[in-house]
Amino acid sequence: MSASLLVCAACAKSTVQSVPTSGRVTVGVTSRGPGVEAMTFTVSIEPAGVEGSVKGDIGIFTSDDTPAGSHVVSLKNVPGRCRVDGDTERKITVAAGRSTTVRFIVTCT
Repeated sequence: MSASLLVCAACAKSTVQSVPTSGRVTVGVTSRGPGVEAMTFTVSIEPAGVEGSVKGDIGIFTSDDTPAGSHVVSLKNVPGRCRVDGDTERKITVAAGRSTTVRFIVTCT
C-alpha cells in the first residue's frame, strides 16, 4: 500500500494586507460677523507639513494622509477684528486608519 501526498500551491495563497500608517484630519471653520464670506483662512498641520485653505464663512479642509502621531493644527490669517473661540492652535493625536476632527469658531466684529 502506498500513500500519496497532494500539495496545492494555489490553495495556500494569502493576501498580505497593508497596515495604514496615516489617518484623516478634517478641520471645520464656522465664522460669524461682517465680511466673513469673503475671508479665507490657512490651516496647517505640523509636523506633517500639511497646509491648505478654508473659506471664512463655512469651510472644511481634509487631509487624508496625515501621518499617525501627535500634531498641532493651526488656523492662520485670522484678521485682527476677529477672535477664535479657544486657541488658534489645537493639539491632536492622529491614529492610523482613523479620522480626527478639529473645529474652529471665529467671531468677527
